[in-house]
Amino acid sequence: MQINQAHTAILVFTRSAVLEAQVKPLAYRRKHAHKVADLLNQRIISIAQQSGIAVFIGDESIQEGNSFASRFHSAFEHVFDLGYEQVIAVGNDCLDLKVEHLQHAQDLLEQNETVIGPAEDGGLYLFGLHRSAFEQLDFKALPWQSAALFSTLKDHLIHYQLDLALLEGAMDIDTPEHLIGLLRKQTNWNRFFRQIANLLFETASTLFQNLAHQIEDYRSAFFSRGPPSLWHAS
Repeated sequence: MQINQAHTAILVFTRSAVLEAQVKPLAYRRKHAHKVADLLNQRIISIAQQSGIAVFIGDESIQEGNSFASRFHSAFEHVFDLGYEQVIAVGNDCLDLKVEHLQHAQDLLEQNETVIGPAEDGGLYLFGLHRSAFEQLDFKALPWQSAALFSTLKDHLIHYQLDLALLEGAMDIDTPEHLIGLLRKQTNWNRFFRQIANLLFETASTLFQNLAHQIEDYRSAFFSRGPPSLWHAS
């Protein structure tokens, strides 16, 4: 199956920073969660644009439906309706994702109907589909946003006799703790990671300071009281 690369598009499937901070906060304070979400969105859009492949942002403005499956399906459908023959969907929460992954996924779709980037938690960080595969898949039958997604999706593709190509595994980020753990392993402290670290550690520092003050206030209040009358010698 030879595919014209100009017929490939990247779907950045995410939420606006405001909504992302509400639904999936990656910092302990809302104003910082909003900033983190904005940085993550900017990063994935920049990486997608650097790939040389057409890019579409699939935020809530083009997502339709009452479930993740229906919203994901509608975003794919929107891009296919524009005339593209294969679509590569990515989110903003895999900091291991690089331009090379997107370009490799595009190459794999020249010979395969589907391509998957498996996440370490059992989900996906990349999902590429040819139009023919999209038309056969039942999105609502898949356990999206669960640890069973990757294994179930593989079985689903086998059932529909769809070709599958796999990328290397990677880690995605679901909590502030995941993000902090990734930062601890970071060796390439570029501007993006410095900004994320400043937001997270500023938040953590503030929280720890407030907790320390609360403990000190409690200790002062407790130990400044006189001993209970029960303890007085007669």
